[in-house]
Order: sequence, then C-alpha cells, then structure tokens
Amino acid sequence: FAVFLARMSGTGDIAIGTPVAGRGDPALDDLVGMFVNTLVLRTPVDGASNFTTLLSTVRETDLAAFEHADVPFERVVQALNPARSTTRHPLFQVMLVLQNQEHPKLELAGLNARIEDIDHAATQFDLTLTISERYYDKGAPTGLNAAFTYTADLFDEDTVRGFADRFTRLLDAAVADPDSPVGDIDLLDPTEKQLILADWNHTDHAPTTDTLVSIFGAQAARTPDAPAVVDGDRCLSYAEFNARVNRLARHLITEGVGPETIVALRMRRSLDFVVGVYATLTAGGAYLPIDPDHPAERTHFILSVAQPTCMLTTTHDDHIDLPDPVPVLHTDTIDLSRMSAAPVTDADRRAPLRPQNTAYVMFTSGSTGRPKGVTVAH
Repeated sequence: FAVFLARMSGTGDIAIGTPVAGRGDPALDDLVGMFVNTLVLRTPVDGASNFTTLLSTVRETDLAAFEHADVPFERVVQALNPARSTTRHPLFQVMLVLQNQEHPKLELAGLNARIEDIDHAATQFDLTLTISERYYDKGAPTGLNAAFTYTADLFDEDTVRGFADRFTRLLDAAVADPDSPVGDIDLLDPTEKQLILADWNHTDHAPTTDTLVSIFGAQAARTPDAPAVVDGDRCLSYAEFNARVNRLARHLITEGVGPETIVALRMRRSLDFVVGVYATLTAGGAYLPIDPDHPAERTHFILSVAQPTCMLTTTHDDHIDLPDPVPVLHTDTIDLSRMSAAPVTDADRRAPLRPQNTAYVMFTSGSTGRPKGVTVAH
C-alpha cells in the first residue's frame, strides 16, 4: 500500500495510520471497553528498490512500531506538534485497516443472531483501505476482501475505482516479479496508456499562414456594414473601422513601424485604443499597452526596456514626460486625410508579416521584482 501511495503521489515519504486493538496485556482480556489506539507507520519508498527488499524493510520497521502500540496517539501528536489544520488529520491522511479477528458467535436463548456491518456514510480520513480475511466454515483462510472508503470532497467514485484497479495491478506485478524495482511497475491499463500517451498528446494541426491582420481583414470583407466597435454613443462599422486602421497603419509605417518593432499604446480603453491596436498590427508591429494611471517610474522602466519605435496616445492621456527618444503620436491630432484607406499589404510594409512575428508585448506586474516583458506571436 505504501508503494501504491508513493507511485500515485510522486513522493517517497509515506505515513499510513493503522488502528491497533490496544489489548496487548493479557490482564485486559476480561475487561469490557474500547482500547483501540492509532499507530503511524512511516515508510520510505525508493523507486529503485525491489519489492522483496522493501517488504523486508517495512516488516522490520512496522514490528518495531508495534512494540510501542500502547503509546497514546494524542501523546505522539502533542510531542511532534505538527502544523495543525482543520482540513486534514495530523501526521497522516490515509489509513490501512486489517480486520483479522474472527466474528464471535453470539448465542442467545430463543434468538438467531448474526453480525451486520454498518455503513457509517462518513469517513474520518481522506482515504481508508480496509482489508478483511475470509475463512471457510472449518476455519481455513480463503482470501482477502478489500474496500476503499474515501472523502467525497476530494475523490469521486471513478477515481477511487481507478485506485482499486491500479492497486490490484501493483499486487499482481509485485508477486509475479518481486525482484523488479517498484518504480518500474506499470500501474496503467491499455486504455489509460492510450489516453495519456497518445490521445492527450495528439495535438497535430495544420500550419497556418493567417495572422490577426488577415483574419480581421476577412471578417471586414464578409460583414462591412456590421458594427465592429462600440464606444458609448460612437459606433464604427467594419468598413469604417478598417478604413481608419489602414490610414493610421500607413502613417505608422512612415514612422518606421514594421515587423518586430514595438508601438507603445498609452491610452485608456476607447475606440481610439482599438484603432491603435489594429493599426499597429496592420503595419506589422507589436503593440505594448501602457495604463496612463500607472506610476511614471513603471512607465519609464517599461519604455526603456521595450524601446518602442513610437508611442500612440491622445492629448487627454499624455500628461507625463517620457524618456527620449520615444516619438509621441497623438491619434486625435494626426492628419490622416492624405493616407489611403485601401488594405495594407506586404508590398506596403517595411518587411513581410508572418504568423511567427510578435503581435503583442505584455509586462508582468513586477510584484516579485522588476516587470518582465513577454512577447506573444500572431
């Protein structure tokens, strides 16, 4: 069971709780009462060890532990004083129960009596494996019954059925070849192997030559009259929006914007911001959004690291001194009337635009240090 838990959890230090009868002293035989105590069995599991060696180690460790089975569990917890949490049991979260006591025959005059197991419909631990011995009528053993009890907040029935299947598979493999490393025992059935090794990794897809620009252009061609951007009372159709984007993109190209260059957009959410994003992309550049309300120190740092070709803003949002030499373009004052609204192609750009070109640059919050830039391709 320790090997199973080690393989399922990816850790080699396994602590399992187990109940003991607490009646090691013959003087207790005739006393009525509950003497059950909890013992913690700790097992280091090395995946390179074979099952025979590990079994011998566990046997010695557990027999030594049973010599101290009368030490109250509460005393052990108090002495170790682990970090306590209401979400889990201290010292262990998984229990192994071995029911190897024969059921006594209860004989009462005029009554037929038998033992009935009660389902408490509740569990004290995250996972409990209960193993009970079966016997013939004459007392000879016939095998073992095993059952998992689990916390429904953590596991569902299918998951625990999977545990049972893998545990059985591990037992079969350990008995068939006890000298093989326990880390090499295969716990997966063919269906699970197919799912994990093949199905989940089947991520092949056809290469694409599409970019955000070509995808947007196709949409504009399909629905030129449909609303593209709404900002309060302002609304632009795809055709109107596309025309503004193309004019601004041509202007950005004259400013040196092209593939693998960066345009900083320091403006608030607005129609002008969205035009600026798509104009930057259409020119072939990557846009870098900067919040006008962010501290000037952060803005200066980002601009010094990103080194944008230029910065798009509005006269309303431009209220800080920027580090030289970042050219500032105010979208609400640029005269774009002479720029063509025709679609921008690679013939107009400073270099061809490809899907692997950078489209977007995002800087982290900097909560663990200085902000770091992340580039995202089309």
